[in-house]
Amino acid sequence: MSHSLTTAMSSFRANGDDFAPANQAQLKNIAKAMDAKLEGGAGVELHILVNSWSSSSPQTNDFAPLNIGQLKNVVRPFYDRLIAAGLATSYPWSASSNPADDFAAANIGQVKNLFSFEITPGNVVDDPLGNRLAATQLAGRRAEGVGL
Repeated sequence: MSHSLTTAMSSFRANGDDFAPANQAQLKNIAKAMDAKLEGGAGVELHILVNSWSSSSPQTNDFAPLNIGQLKNVVRPFYDRLIAAGLATSYPWSASSNPADDFAAANIGQVKNLFSFEITPGNVVDDPLGNRLAATQLAGRRAEGVGL
């Protein structure tokens, strides 16, 4: 895992109880931190979601339990970027022949597991900075004719 992503996960590693229930604020905090650390973020879909969290309402309960479906919904844009960059081939939960109960409570260990993806060193041919996600983003712009 890259250093910046490791830093974003440090608050979760400090908690030794991976089986403790996770709450919505914990997911929001790690998603915001990972999005900020990831070159170019996780994309427009996640930016819209994160921005919606900044406005609070009486119905907002950040200490409400997090369920598996909510966790997968927030982590999906990160894996979309990883899949597009060739750093992952599928969502981690899609390989299971026994689908998870999306309404079941999520625990800290599951959150840590889904956000523990590793970004390998870059392809120096495509990106002089060695950032594979940035190289993929640049290649996408080239394909679209943007910035040429």
